[in-house]
Amino acid sequence: WAALSAKADELWNLHRTTYFKCEARLPRDGEDLNDFAAYLLAERQDFASRFVQVCCQYGEVADSTGLSKLRNWCGLQAGRVISIPVQRATGRVRDGNISQGTLPEGWELTLASEDWGWETVQPTLEEAGYLTAKKYAGQSGAYWGDSRTMADATSDFRYEEVLRVVFKAVRKMRIAALKSMYDDLDPVVPDSDTGLGYLKANIAGALDTMVAAMPKELAGYSISIPSKQDYVNNGLAVEARLIGIGIIREIKLYASYAYAGTRGDTRLEG
Repeated sequence: WAALSAKADELWNLHRTTYFKCEARLPRDGEDLNDFAAYLLAERQDFASRFVQVCCQYGEVADSTGLSKLRNWCGLQAGRVISIPVQRATGRVRDGNISQGTLPEGWELTLASEDWGWETVQPTLEEAGYLTAKKYAGQSGAYWGDSRTMADATSDFRYEEVLRVVFKAVRKMRIAALKSMYDDLDPVVPDSDTGLGYLKANIAGALDTMVAAMPKELAGYSISIPSKQDYVNNGLAVEARLIGIGIIREIKLYASYAYAGTRGDTRLEG
């Protein structure tokens, strides 16, 4: 994980946006869920990276021949990722459950631990930053939970959807900006159809494709070129602010009840 994190940071600095998906090991023979969760939480304490994901979800997976085998679900999660737009969560319920996989027995049972109290396996590991799956009452099959990275809780890149949107935008902006390499720069008329004006228009055009996509990949953006730059000696700096598409991660329902009877009946409200 650490080696891949260092490589991703190196590629980020080169505008070669890359993040990595890793698999956690499967539980060993005789290792129960308490022990497995404790191992994963201990591993997480020593590692953090905005560009690395670790899937600890496992279970029976049926292949194309119908044969079921116990395996890590990282490949299933990656398959879901490449089938949906960059701004979309892999756990979107309306996209369907993980039809190939069956959660291991006890995955949603309560753990007893002095370290993290009384919690269930899935939310404990999800909160720690792992890729996990879960069940919903009234729904069949398993669904992906939060698509977390191993970033710190305060990082802007703790969710995969943010990574995918930013990475796509960076790639598009870089390609658009390359059209201005060695272009003429008029310091007197900076908003002309050459120089800064041409550069800004090309970057905006690249991001416009993400805003205009169906469904939208970006809600909006702003581009600015700070003034008083030393273009000759330091090059040109362009700042872009991306406005992403929100994701509903929790729903709380509040219901009231009233008995609408005929006149003379007792009315109960609450």
